[in-house]
Amino acid sequence: ESLIGPKEPVTARDPFKLPGKPGKPFADDWDIDRIDLKWDPPRSDGGSAIKMWIIEKKSKFGLWEKAAECPGPQPKGSVRGLTEGEEYVFRIIAVNEAGAGEPSDPSDPITAEARYVKPEIDTSAMQDMVVCAGNRINYTVPIKGAPKPKVTWKIKNKVVYSDEHYDVMVQRRQTVIDIAFSKRYDAGVYTLEVSNELGTATARANVTVLDRPAPPEAPLKLSGVTSNSCNLAWGASPDDGGSPITHYAIEKMDLSRGSWVEAEITTELKVTIRSLIHKKEYLMRVMAVNAIGQSDPLPLDKSFIARNEGDVPEAPGRPEAYDWDRTFIDLTWNKPLNDGGCAIEGYIIQMKVKGSTSWRECTKITRDINKGRADDLTDQEYYFFRIVAWNSAGQSEPGPPSDAIQARPRYLAPKILTPLKDVNVKAGNNFTIDVEYLGSPDPNVDWFVDGSPLVSDERTTVSAIAPITTFHIVNCKRSDTGDIVIKLVNESGSDKGGFYFNILDVPGPPTGPIEFEDIDSNSVTISWRPPKDNGGSEITGYVIEKKDLDHAGGWVPAVNYV
Repeated sequence: ESLIGPKEPVTARDPFKLPGKPGKPFADDWDIDRIDLKWDPPRSDGGSAIKMWIIEKKSKFGLWEKAAECPGPQPKGSVRGLTEGEEYVFRIIAVNEAGAGEPSDPSDPITAEARYVKPEIDTSAMQDMVVCAGNRINYTVPIKGAPKPKVTWKIKNKVVYSDEHYDVMVQRRQTVIDIAFSKRYDAGVYTLEVSNELGTATARANVTVLDRPAPPEAPLKLSGVTSNSCNLAWGASPDDGGSPITHYAIEKMDLSRGSWVEAEITTELKVTIRSLIHKKEYLMRVMAVNAIGQSDPLPLDKSFIARNEGDVPEAPGRPEAYDWDRTFIDLTWNKPLNDGGCAIEGYIIQMKVKGSTSWRECTKITRDINKGRADDLTDQEYYFFRIVAWNSAGQSEPGPPSDAIQARPRYLAPKILTPLKDVNVKAGNNFTIDVEYLGSPDPNVDWFVDGSPLVSDERTTVSAIAPITTFHIVNCKRSDTGDIVIKLVNESGSDKGGFYFNILDVPGPPTGPIEFEDIDSNSVTISWRPPKDNGGSEITGYVIEKKDLDHAGGWVPAVNYV
């Protein structure tokens, strides 16, 4: 029996598949209430032509909903009835004979707005501004324009871009310029330009940044210096900081104190300072002051001393002797560092005797030469000297005094003045002797003991500072005994003296052997030799001890004193 039908089995199914996923939609045209979209068709139509497109929309915070149906197969469509200014995203679903396929990826956000808008700026956001330096400057300005306009910010006609100081942002409906920490140079006219093919909109605002003034204009000029005053002058501050300068403050520094103090205030560009102290050294500086504060200082380029144009000299240096004899001393000294503005006419040598408290004039020199002689002195007396300089304005303060200087022969053979006598010192004690001498020039002083040089060590000190030489020794020992000699030598001659230095100590042991004589039953006569060292003093007696060998006893006195 033959059958009619296909040779292979046939499955009962829909002859078409669902279409694929369309491409991501994009705006082709738009207005305030509509957006025309286009997209790429799906790669597969499922075997059946696309008969319809479904367009879904979603507002920024809404849910997906059907917005329009468009006939196929052309991949385009329009959504109407939108809200002006609202932002939307869209997606597309393809429909064929088998049904609706998978939605496309959503579009980028698209705003319902006019396609062509002449640029506009909300000028109410561009108001003049006054800020203090360091505070924020911020303009956040609403703008309009389609196609997307070019936005330019300018300060004092110079285009501003974002950097570490300026932050410039351009968003779709507003633009921002922000300066977190303003500076004085940020002041000026701020201009905002918004432009596209339909035109240009411009807005301006004036920004004032208030700050401390700039320093007064250099140089700071000094004139008319006297013992208690001076005149100063300077140029006006080139920048008042945005606030009028109210006055100028002048400060002074006494260099001996090292601190700045207010000296004067003025509204002029000059001033006379009347609070100086004679012979003090000063620095000066001036600051401009406004309502915000005071400027950095404009200093004087160097210090000055408060004194009259013709003033007395400064004090001369300390005098020193360069020649002398029994009745005079020749002195020299350093000239004053400053002559007071008038030539030095001479010097006065003042002196006082050592031990006295009163100074008297001894020599007046009537020319500018820094040496002179003090006459009529007493031989061997010590004197102090000091020098006074003088000019047409008067006498200086006395200079520092000299060390004590002795009137004595310049060339004199040495001589020991202290009588020297033999010395006895107990062992363990200390000993000091000061020996006075004379001689000019100062002689070399040497000490000897038993012909060997006596030098300083841990127990012995030898020194010579004219006119005294000193020998000092601690914890004397018997071995320190000897003949001590002092020798003085200079180019004019020599002298020497000495004494016996005897250290007293216990004597050494007697010298043997012990000799026995006249021995009997209860006595014996013994003899011996004296000790080699008597300890520096004559032997006054001997102690004799005995020891009984039979009874193994110790030593006991036999004769207490011999």
